[in-house]
Order: sequence, then C-alpha cells, then structure tokens
Amino acid sequence: MMENAEIASNSEEVQRNQRAQHRYLLWRATKDPGRPLLHRLFGEAWCEMYIKDFLFNGATTLGTETFLDYFPEYRCADGSINKERSIVGKSYVKRPWDEHGNFTMAI
Repeated sequence: MMENAEIASNSEEVQRNQRAQHRYLLWRATKDPGRPLLHRLFGEAWCEMYIKDFLFNGATTLGTETFLDYFPEYRCADGSINKERSIVGKSYVKRPWDEHGNFTMAI
C-alpha cells in the first residue's frame, strides 16, 4: 500500500486532510477512555501533556479550531465540554448476550 501512495500536491486536498487529522486528534485527546485513569495516577498537568504532546501529537499544533468548533453538540450550558463518553455505536436492537453474560448469537 505504501508503495502505491502518491504525494498530495493539491493544496485544497492537503488542507482537507490536515483538518480531518486535527479533528480526529482533538476528538481522541478529549474523549480518550484512558484520560480519567491517567489523571488519577499522574495528575492533571502530566495527563494533559502526555495526551496532547505524545499520544495525540498534533492536537494543539495542526489547527486553531477547538474541540467545540468541531463538535458543538458536546457544549454544556456553561460553555464547557460534556465529559460523558459517547454511546454512538454501542446500541443494539438485540444484545448479543443474555442476562448472565453468555454470548447468544451464532457465529
């Protein structure tokens, strides 16, 4: 796959890709499921530095938009970001397990 990759020369395409990458990094940096654990173990300052400067490097440098610019539906009444995790993709019409946790769908 890498051998067939072409260098993007269209500036609009490069900007669109950079914006998409920035949006992804901001989402991950803000909603990463490991954030609460890192915060408890190492404190807020270290957690923020580790997430934004290491795990999701580029979240603060690839663009000027904020998380709420990309995802306004997460804005609370006071202007802060809703800290609840998203449930998108976690809904089933019929759960694939029973009340005892046994998998019920045929493979």
